Amino acid sequence: WGQGFGIARPMPAAALANWILEWKQPAEWRVANRWPSGDLPLLTVEIDHVRWIRQLETVLMSDDETLPLPPTDPRDCRFGQWLRGDGRVRYSGIPAFEQVLERHLDAHRCGQELLTLRAESPVAARARISELHRCRTRLLDSLHHLHRAVMHLPA
Repeated sequence: WGQGFGIARPMPAAALANWILEWKQPAEWRVANRWPSGDLPLLTVEIDHVRWIRQLETVLMSDDETLPLPPTDPRDCRFGQWLRGDGRVRYSGIPAFEQVLERHLDAHRCGQELLTLRAESPVAARARISELHRCRTRLLDSLHHLHRAVMHLPA
């Protein structure tokens, strides 16, 4: 009853055992197996940042002044907390980490600027959301660059 279409079509219980014997994991899924467990937070902080951008975008697109703001101080969001804590401990010696720090600050500066503009002109703030998306893309590209750098370091 619980199976959807993510891995297979729903099937009768009697067919499950045979399906399990024949099923092969897609090659794309095997890439995740190459991540050292200590670097898995690179995935979770990416998700945190995308969530932060979505929350900010929701506020910017709405006329509802009561919507809660995501943390605007770069030290207060989950990504920023990771950067100052575990991220710094694990990656501070890697040049790509410095770029992640800069891009994170850029995203927060852009977000703050758009929130300030929203107070004056919501329409103008909405017209500049693409700037926020560019900051998101640059930060995620930097995270991916950091991951590639980590994967090429000696164990």
